[in-house]
Amino acid sequence: MSKQQDRARTGGDYVRVIAGPGSGKTTLLVARTGFLLEQRGSVVGLVTFANPAAQEMRERLGGNVDMSRVRVSTFDAYARQQFLPFLNGRRPPKFFERQILISRSIASTGSDFDEETAGSVIDELNNRLHPEEGAAECVELFDTYQSLMAEDGLIDFAEVARQVVLKLQSGEIEPLPVTHLLVDEFQDTAPVQLAWLKAHWDRGIKVTVVGDDDQSIYGFRSAMGNEGMQEFASQTSAEDFFLDECYRCAPEIVDVAGKVIGHNLARIRKDIRSMSAPGGIVKHGRYDEPENEFEALDIWIKEIRAERQGQTIGILARTNRLLDNIEAMLRVGGYKYRRIGGKSIWDTQGAGLLLGLAELATFRTYLEAPNAANALSWAQVPQGLVNRYRGHIVDQGLYAGLPGHLTEDGRVTGFHEQLAFWSGMIIDGMEGPALKCIAAWITDQ
Repeated sequence: MSKQQDRARTGGDYVRVIAGPGSGKTTLLVARTGFLLEQRGSVVGLVTFANPAAQEMRERLGGNVDMSRVRVSTFDAYARQQFLPFLNGRRPPKFFERQILISRSIASTGSDFDEETAGSVIDELNNRLHPEEGAAECVELFDTYQSLMAEDGLIDFAEVARQVVLKLQSGEIEPLPVTHLLVDEFQDTAPVQLAWLKAHWDRGIKVTVVGDDDQSIYGFRSAMGNEGMQEFASQTSAEDFFLDECYRCAPEIVDVAGKVIGHNLARIRKDIRSMSAPGGIVKHGRYDEPENEFEALDIWIKEIRAERQGQTIGILARTNRLLDNIEAMLRVGGYKYRRIGGKSIWDTQGAGLLLGLAELATFRTYLEAPNAANALSWAQVPQGLVNRYRGHIVDQGLYAGLPGHLTEDGRVTGFHEQLAFWSGMIIDGMEGPALKCIAAWITDQ
């Protein structure tokens, strides 16, 4: 453990650690947990933003501390645990369900937003404690989305977190039964999550946050970055500690990164120093056309391989969509590569809908009714008719005859007949052919 880490390990009740890339944040969090557990009666809760990070933290802590006095979870999981008595069976939407709900919300409101913009609007309002304060058109879209979610028995993690904060403030929900909270990647905190933390420190729970405002990349989902780190410090009078020794990257890479990020004036000033041996390479360029960019990338890879056998190469892009194009280029070039992140095929709308309709045809209960609504929305049936059909199958059952007002659109009657056909096939043990028929219907629509 470095001297910097050791000083931060023994900090006071409220601590802000500004930790540069590769500076040993996890090492510090494990060590600080051990230090806090030396206090009689202390119980430590560690907060992460993703399940893999939570699992890594558990593994690093295991065997080093008394895990009966430690909780490790994500923001979302903690909030869901606190909100459990109020869930009433609602669950988070699958990725494809959310995309279709966004389409349905656009259709219901007559909004001019495209799906990508509408999703961003919903995400932005979702991460506010008071979404009703947004622009009128955005609030209408958001409210419609939330209503459709409620009708389908769904609820976003962000809505859960917002309700937990409001109920913490009103006293309906108790804070976590811990004495200390340690928050990893604090720069990614959104306003609702910061309010959740504040509701805990207002009740006397001590808080340590670890983050780096230079690494805040989730502005599109309302991550507060520098603003959140400054707000925490001002409200709690937290002690500051800096971890500015980078053990991950060669000095050539750290120096280039420092020059780039140094142009940002709204940041906590820090001087990151590489503790690794020299030997890194950074390549960059500017190109007007993707074809020229791909050609340069191909040349760079060949040059690096020729100069340094066995070296690893990292390719960065701002979005998954840009990485899709780069991945295609690497595949055509015959390069072996490993892509980090990206969505599973089952998260796409078509594949997700296939699973949803298979569930509907197999289990045949009102609980799968949202899948029928998703299917009709996929088929571009007007939203009002989708809602009436959904209400009909919930009230009367999946296979009750359709009343006259639902038989005027052939897409509704056709789907209703197909659903009965698919279910019959599955009942007769013909699951494979049924899936092919469902897939064919999805493709046709």
